[in-house]
Amino acid sequence: MAAVTGGGSGIGEALCLALAGAGMRVAVIDVSADRAAAVAQRIGVRARPYPLDVTDRRALDAGATRVERQLGPVRVLCANAGVVMPFGSVIERDEADWRYVLSVNLFGVVHTVDAFMEQLRRNVGKAHVLVTSSMGGLVIGGHIPLGPYTVSKYACVGYCEELRAALAEQGIGVSMLAPGVVNTEIMHNSSETRPGALGSQPPPPRQRGYVSPRLAAMAVTPVQAAETALAGMRDNRFYIPTHIDAAETLKDHFDTIVDEMAGQGQAGGLDA
Repeated sequence: MAAVTGGGSGIGEALCLALAGAGMRVAVIDVSADRAAAVAQRIGVRARPYPLDVTDRRALDAGATRVERQLGPVRVLCANAGVVMPFGSVIERDEADWRYVLSVNLFGVVHTVDAFMEQLRRNVGKAHVLVTSSMGGLVIGGHIPLGPYTVSKYACVGYCEELRAALAEQGIGVSMLAPGVVNTEIMHNSSETRPGALGSQPPPPRQRGYVSPRLAAMAVTPVQAAETALAGMRDNRFYIPTHIDAAETLKDHFDTIVDEMAGQGQAGGLDA
C-alpha cells in the first residue's frame, strides 16, 4: 500500500498513477479535496482520496489512522507535497511568505513521515520513504531566484539525510527525489491553497504549458519524474535526480566549495 501527499496534481499525481500501475493500493492525499478525488477516480478501485493538509499535524495523524483502517498499513510513503513562491530573492519576502513555504516544504514533510512512521515499521524490510526535494536544495539555481523555496529545500535535504541515517538499521529505505525543472501547475496551486491568514499570493499568468518558454526546453514531464523516482526506489538509491546533467552541475558546485576552502581553517579535522 502506498500513500502520496500532494497526490492531486503534478509529480504527486504521476506517482499515484505509477504506483497503482505497479499493483499497489494508493491513498491520494491532497489539500484539495477535488483534486484528490479526481486522481482517485482516474485510478479506480485501487485508490481512495484523502483531503488532508500536511501543515495540520493533528488532522494528518487522524488521516493516517483512517488510511490504515481502509487500505492497510503504508509500505511506500511519498512525502511529495510542496509549494513555491513567484520568482524573487530572499530579501523580497515577508514573514508570511517564509511561514507558508516552510510550513509545507519542511514541516509538512516532517509531519507526514511522523504520522505514518508506525505503519512503516510494521512493514520492516519492505517499507520505503520517498521525499520530493529539489535540485534547488543541493545547488542554488542562480538563473531562477526562488528565495524561500530554495531555503526550504536545502533544509529538506538535510532532513532526508538525517532520516536515512536514522532508519538505516530499521529496514526502512529512504530516497530523495531531486527534480530539476518539471512542467507542473505548482505555482498556480500554491497561489490557490495559500491560507488567507498568510495573505494572498497572485497566481502567475496562464501560458501554454506551466513553465515559461525559456524553461520549457529543459523541463521534464511529471510522468518522467515519477518513472525516474520509482526506478530509483527499486534500486534503493538515495539521491534521485530527474535530469541527466545533475551530476555535472553538482560537481561544479562542490568543486568551487572545495577550492574556496583549500588552505583555510585553524585546526585539524575530526579524523586528524
